[in-house]
Amino acid sequence: RAKTQWIVNLGAYEMVRGDQKDFSCAGWKFGIAVLEVTDISPVLDVANELLLELRILKVEKGKDSKTGKRDRRNQLDFAFIFVVDVTAQKSKLLICGGRELALAKVAFPKGTLMQAREGIEAPGNTIANEETMMDVGAVVSRKAEFVPAFMQALGAEFKCHKLPNSTIPEEAALKVDDDDEAEKAMAEMNDASFHDSVMIHRDYKRVSVALSKLKPVVAVAAKPPAPTFF
Repeated sequence: RAKTQWIVNLGAYEMVRGDQKDFSCAGWKFGIAVLEVTDISPVLDVANELLLELRILKVEKGKDSKTGKRDRRNQLDFAFIFVVDVTAQKSKLLICGGRELALAKVAFPKGTLMQAREGIEAPGNTIANEETMMDVGAVVSRKAEFVPAFMQALGAEFKCHKLPNSTIPEEAALKVDDDDEAEKAMAEMNDASFHDSVMIHRDYKRVSVALSKLKPVVAVAAKPPAPTFF
């Protein structure tokens, strides 16, 4: 219990990034964070913040750490955090959006969807509150179980409502959208965040509102080339 509370006291920012690794398969990029605890309840108490940090992390990955320039092709397509109960040897998977939900259903077909906590509000509008967490059962290893499950799903011609970020045309990927309310809210939140020597404090209100206003995006297949005649 003491270790669990220590982890939670780090705050959602560090919880999502402390033990997080990125992977790629078939043009898709996904990130997996892992929290190993003896009691998952304190972690789920901050599930709202964790889900928002996952959404923020996806965008962060597209920015160059030195120049600050963004390339949407480098952003994560999926960001997950597994909460591993080391005592029960079972895991819960937090789901932050529609792409994550689609992949989780394929990777863990026997998983059970539920609310991450009572009264939770799903970030954005692509998933329901009752789809913010999946009980994936007796799987606990990122290397031996989590990653292979996602790799197998993505390698089997996985499709969802969006295409891989890696397929975004260069001009669109590098374009700065001054009207992107979600990214503006994230940037302002980052500027206002502060560290008190224990944790990073962040105000997620505007980010949450901005995400709720996003319109779902439907994948559009590339048009076939026009026929040529000789």
